[in-house]
Amino acid sequence: MKFNKKADVAYWQLMFLFVRLFVLTLVMFSLVFLVHVFVDNYTNIQKEEMNLFVEHLIYSKNGLSYADKQTGRSYPGIINYDEVKSPQDIEAKLNKAFSYGNYPLIAAHFEFVSLPILSVWNPELENEEIEALNEFYYNKEKYDEWKYLTGWANKIKVQSAKKLERVVSIVIRKENADGIINYYPAKLKITLLSPSS
Repeated sequence: MKFNKKADVAYWQLMFLFVRLFVLTLVMFSLVFLVHVFVDNYTNIQKEEMNLFVEHLIYSKNGLSYADKQTGRSYPGIINYDEVKSPQDIEAKLNKAFSYGNYPLIAAHFEFVSLPILSVWNPELENEEIEALNEFYYNKEKYDEWKYLTGWANKIKVQSAKKLERVVSIVIRKENADGIINYYPAKLKITLLSPSS
């Protein structure tokens, strides 16, 4: 009889051993599953990089903002007309301000979409004209390459580019020949492209 009880105990221990191993395996796979669900291995920060580029461009002394030469103070959102007249000068300034090394992360196209009508906004300046400002680029070669990788075409290609358009309200600062400084409200349309990796 004692032998039967020992066999029964060994049988129950063996049976519970399998149950314990099954529960332990189930708990282990549940933990692995939960870790994979809640841990993100890939975080796409393209949009944040592009927004940071625009903010740095508009609000930084090294960007497009007007900086007083005497005090060194920058005026966010105010763009000096003399600095944006020549696309070559502005592209050189942007290349100096934003350097991504050998791997460019962002290409941009800038266009002034609404320049002020002076006679309506300020009747005193009826004779003064503000010439149409040209569009300009940051990293033009890559912009021309990446602009075809946006839209529906990028759904079927391995390589694609993300496109972000922002219209920013700015003020254009223009100094006339008499040394009088005038300010004109305007809008700057910025089209940013960044390759998806």
